[in-house]
Amino acid sequence: MAGLQHFRRPDAEVKEGQVTVFGLDERVPVPLNITHKPLAITFHAFHEGKVIVVDATLKEEQASEGDLVIALNNSGETCALYKSSGCPVSAIDVVNKTSLALRKVQEINGIIGKALEADLAKRAKQNRGVEASAENDR
Repeated sequence: MAGLQHFRRPDAEVKEGQVTVFGLDERVPVPLNITHKPLAITFHAFHEGKVIVVDATLKEEQASEGDLVIALNNSGETCALYKSSGCPVSAIDVVNKTSLALRKVQEINGIIGKALEADLAKRAKQNRGVEASAENDR
C-alpha cells in the first residue's frame, strides 16, 4: 500500500478521442487516486485457538493450527475476511479480532503516512518539491 501511495504516474489527457501522455518535462507526474487504503492483518492460532499471534513469522505460520485474515481500511470497513482450514473461530472471536485489526491498520497507516510526509519533505529539500506535490497548471 505504501508503494501505491508513493507512486506517481505520467499525467495524461483525453481530447476528442485522442490520448496524450505527458512526459516529465511537460507535466509533473500525478499520484494514483486511492480512496481506500485497506491493509490485511493475519491472526494465527495455537493450542486449539487459546493463543493467537498477530502477523506471524514464516516459521510461526507453518506451525500454526489455523489462521484468519482480516483486511480493513482506516474507517473500519471490512474489505476482506478469509478463514482457511484449521481450528474454528466463533463470531465473537471474529468481532474481537476485527477490533484489534482496526487498531493495527490505523497504526500501520499512520506509519505509512509519516514516511510519505518525510519523503515529500526530503524531495522538497532536493528542489524536487514541485514534482512531489503532483500539482499541475491545467
